[in-house]
Amino acid sequence: MDAVTVPAGTFHAFHITGKDPTGRLVREYWYAPDIKGLVKQRVFHPYGVEDRELVEYTLKATIAPAP
Repeated sequence: MDAVTVPAGTFHAFHITGKDPTGRLVREYWYAPDIKGLVKQRVFHPYGVEDRELVEYTLKATIAPAP
């Protein structure tokens, strides 16, 4: 896992890459299991690179089932 820092904080995240049929890198994702979501995404376009980063998040409380 990678340590990834974005505006919402620093997260331990899996780094996932996607390539086109020629093997060229076209997408990168950083998935943080602690918040069950993406914290960063990078897309490589012919005209440049687009980054999207998590700015804020809220975790919902889990309720234990009744016995």
